Amino acid sequence: GPQPNEVYFTAGATESNNIALNLLEPGDHLITSAMEHKSILVPARRHDVTILQPDREGFIDPAKVRDALRPNTKLVSIEAANGEIGTIQPVAEIAALCRERGVLYHTYITQPAGTINVNLAAVDLASWSAHQVYCPYGIGVRFVMRGVLI
Repeated sequence: GPQPNEVYFTAGATESNNIALNLLEPGDHLITSAMEHKSILVPARRHDVTILQPDREGFIDPAKVRDALRPNTKLVSIEAANGEIGTIQPVAEIAALCRERGVLYHTYITQPAGTINVNLAAVDLASWSAHQVYCPYGIGVRFVMRGVLI
């Protein structure tokens, strides 16, 4: 499981998501999906971004992620599960593609937190809202894999 120095508390998932996207520098490329939370989609507009469209059932095909990767892709941010339609994305497959290319993978896990297992060892960054697991509002959590520099 996560080590103590890999888990940080924030003021909310929005802050945790913004910290992940703040890893991007001018010239870096970001890949995300059209179904992401607005705390990903709004700051994504400040960057060179490819926004992938889901299939008709709401899934992001890992092959679409692979095809969108560029030499300057630094971060892929695809949520683990969608809160509106319930699709559970293939996090492990997307993360494996990213690792092969040396690209950081971030996933927003607020919706599945406490209900499905998300293997944090497969991802570099994750963020979620603590209230999904019955904590008070105003607490966010971010996971940063050891070795990822923030």
